[in-house]
Amino acid sequence: MASSMLPTQSMARLANTSSTGTVVNAGLVMGLGSTPEGVAVSGTDLFVANAGNGTIGKCTTDGAIINRDFIIDVPDPRRLAVAGGVLYV
Repeated sequence: MASSMLPTQSMARLANTSSTGTVVNAGLVMGLGSTPEGVAVSGTDLFVANAGNGTIGKCTTDGAIINRDFIIDVPDPRRLAVAGGVLYV
């Protein structure tokens, strides 16, 4: 069954849900410091847009936070995409 990473609006965390919407792991990534607005996945890297503090965080798809402030001073980041190894904000 395919799964997806969807941002939740409570407790600044990301949850892992199944393709049917069933929560697989409600606390996949905790403690992001702001409400996650957008997510992009590249291999085992998970990039999270935090509009509240203008940062892009980097995590693993297993939920480990690599760097909460991977990219800083981004004006109101909300949508992310990865193509050809390049992260677009």
